[in-house]
Amino acid sequence: MSLPPPYEEKQPTSGSQSVVGRTEDVVASVLAKSYVLGKGTVGIAKSFDEKHRITSTAAAKVVSLNQKIGLSEKIGAGASAVTGKVREVDRRFEVSGKTKSAMTAAGQKVSGAGSAMMKNKYVFGGVSLVSGAFRKVGHAASEVGSKTKEKVMAEEMRKGSF
Repeated sequence: MSLPPPYEEKQPTSGSQSVVGRTEDVVASVLAKSYVLGKGTVGIAKSFDEKHRITSTAAAKVVSLNQKIGLSEKIGAGASAVTGKVREVDRRFEVSGKTKSAMTAAGQKVSGAGSAMMKNKYVFGGVSLVSGAFRKVGHAASEVGSKTKEKVMAEEMRKGSF
């Protein structure tokens, strides 16, 4: 049985390249402006917290409460007891060993089924097509990421915050 040739990408037309480029540019601009806006919002929230000491007060209350009732020690003791029981059950019923054996057997079956499926020319062609689509999406995401970085830098330079 002969396999079909792998999926070949068609070269985009100049019109579709232009649309993709403009779309990437718009998405990158929106992401860059959102990043800069979010960065400013975080700064405002941080200064508000420092002024009103919200985080430090809450942390002090939690530490004080923990010291009064010993919650950390109680949680630690409970966790140790549970861990001990789990180990005991595992030793008695050999759960870990049986699980590893079952996972190994399942992995071998899946691998064999995958090899058999890839020998089917229709499955191979479909996988090749999907792989090409993912490659295109990955490339577009990379382009948007690069353009977003450029726009963030430009926006920060424009605002003088860099």
